[in-house]
Amino acid sequence: MNSVISVFKKEKNYKDFHTALTRRKGKRFPLLVSGLCEGAAAAFYAAVLSDRAKAVPALLIMPSEKECARFAAALQDYGLRAVTYTLRDMVLQNIVASHEFEYERLDVLDAILTERCDLVLTTPDAAMQYTMPPAVLQKLTRRISADNPCDPEELCDFLTSCGYSHAETVDSVGQYSRRGGILDLFPPNLKMPVRIEFFDCEIDRMTHFDIISQRYSETIDSFSITPVREVICPPAARRPLAAEIS
Repeated sequence: MNSVISVFKKEKNYKDFHTALTRRKGKRFPLLVSGLCEGAAAAFYAAVLSDRAKAVPALLIMPSEKECARFAAALQDYGLRAVTYTLRDMVLQNIVASHEFEYERLDVLDAILTERCDLVLTTPDAAMQYTMPPAVLQKLTRRISADNPCDPEELCDFLTSCGYSHAETVDSVGQYSRRGGILDLFPPNLKMPVRIEFFDCEIDRMTHFDIISQRYSETIDSFSITPVREVICPPAARRPLAAEIS
C-alpha cells in the first residue's frame, strides 16, 4: 500500500495542499479539501499522516461510528495503527450493564498516552464527552515486571482503586482473584487474563491463562494494568461526596 501513497503524493493537487499546510508555520486556519472519492479519501489521510513532522497520534473526526469503522479498516490496510474512540452511553439507573465500550475507550486513551496508535477516529459527540484526565489515567496505570518486587496485598488495593471487582474466578475483563500466592487479573488492554505467582513479594512467574479451562498459556515478562472505569472516586473524595448526597 505504500506504493499507492507514493503515487498519490506525486499528484499536483496533493503537492499544492502540502505546500499550503507547511506554510501555516504553526498558525491555525482551516484547509478545505473536496472532490475525493471513498478510496482517494483514505489514501489522502494516509499520505497526510505519513508527512507529519511529529510522530504523535492524530485525531480524525467522522460523521458517524460507521464511517469511523470503515475508514479505520482502510487506514489499517495502509499500515497505520488506527483506533476508534466510541461514544459512551450514560447509564443512570441501577441495572446490570456491559462496560465493553468503556473498556475500549480507556484502551484508546492509554494508546494515546503511550503512543501505541497513529491516529484516533471518533465522532463529534464522542470527542466532546468528558472522560478521565491524562494525569489521572497515568496515575492509575502501573507496569508490572517479573524482575521487580511487588506486594500482592498492595497490588490488590491498587486494583480495587482502579475499579476492578473481586471474584472467586476471573472470567471477564475488570476482575481479579487471589488465592494465597496466586493473583489472577484481567486488564482491559489485554486479550487474555494474567496469572501472577508470588513468593512473598517476589514474582516467581507470570503467564496468560485461558478463561474457560483456567490453564496456563505463554509466559510473559511484563504487562500494564490500566483502570476499568472512566469515573474513579478516590477514598479522599468519598466522604465529602457522601455528605453532599445526604
